[in-house]
Amino acid sequence: MNRGAARDISTADAFYHYTTKQAFIWPYDEQARLIGEHLYVDMTSAKVERLNTDDVVTTDWVQQTAKALLRTL
Repeated sequence: MNRGAARDISTADAFYHYTTKQAFIWPYDEQARLIGEHLYVDMTSAKVERLNTDDVVTTDWVQQTAKALLRTL
């Protein structure tokens, strides 16, 4: 993590959204077979945003929602 972004983390028990600009390159051979993967990350674009707890999807919420939806099947 970029050090500037780490300074934006003020509370260890809060939830944060960390973003960067990225480019993924997948080279292929002459027979259209995938031969690799290259990831480039622009660390100068790193941003950290503290999230409101109401906007965080928790495992408990997913479990409750999935159970409710599965009951309708």
